[in-house]
Amino acid sequence: MASQSDLELLSSLKDLLSTGQYSDLTIASADEQHQVHKVIVCPRSHVLTKLCSDLDANKEQLISIPEEDSQAVQLMIHYLYTLDYPQVTPRTQVTPKSPEHQPLGANGTNGANGANGTNGTHPIDPKQSNGHGAPLVSPVEYSIEQEEFIAATDLANKAAAKNKKKKKRAQSTPTTTSNLVIHARVYALGSKYGIKGLKNLSADKFEDEVKRHWDTEDFLGAAQEAYTSTSEQDRTIRDSVLNTIKSHPELLGRKQVQEVIKKLELSFDLLMHHLQNSTGTLTK
Repeated sequence: MASQSDLELLSSLKDLLSTGQYSDLTIASADEQHQVHKVIVCPRSHVLTKLCSDLDANKEQLISIPEEDSQAVQLMIHYLYTLDYPQVTPRTQVTPKSPEHQPLGANGTNGANGANGTNGTHPIDPKQSNGHGAPLVSPVEYSIEQEEFIAATDLANKAAAKNKKKKKRAQSTPTTTSNLVIHARVYALGSKYGIKGLKNLSADKFEDEVKRHWDTEDFLGAAQEAYTSTSEQDRTIRDSVLNTIKSHPELLGRKQVQEVIKKLELSFDLLMHHLQNSTGTLTK
């Protein structure tokens, strides 16, 4: 359990992140700028240290990384100050046609029917956290003022009104949004910028979440992300994807899954897995 002094230190770091006070470095992604502190971010990343050392001391202290996913960069910076990052609502969908967290149908189609940041404040308010650097995020908000009550004059109408109310309340209940793609992107940033703790954290979050969201389009997006943004030797997230498919072989019967696998080295990994199971050995 963290001591009072530890909590005070964490609180002060969060305040520095949210206010940008005393900042001496700007990290800019494609559409956001983050006012950060070299003394905090550089010791955590040898890559950021090198980028800072290459800056001209007489010019603006700016590291521009527009090629990186803005939301993943935001979470990476949040981790550097808090040793954690929160569950968030994805800003972009894996595919343009359907929500990334919807279950896949049996044929592989969507199974559903039918001072930091650009606004001057950091998107993650540390005051709304759970005490571990992770805000209490609710993808869907529920307001009792939006309830519709049906006037009923007999028992049948009263029962219908009650059922409708229950149904609407159930539809309004916050659901857990899949962050598999986000975890994969954060992992890739941790690898690229040499932040080992961030890699381990995002891998753990991915491993925990994939148990609940393996049957979603977000899992397919995460598979693509893992196999295109990490090196062949970096196996952690790739193995999580591979092991998930091994645990749920029914995924291989879906056309959408097949289309994704054909484009990735994942197909080779699955072939090697099959060979190992068939012969008990692997040729290296």
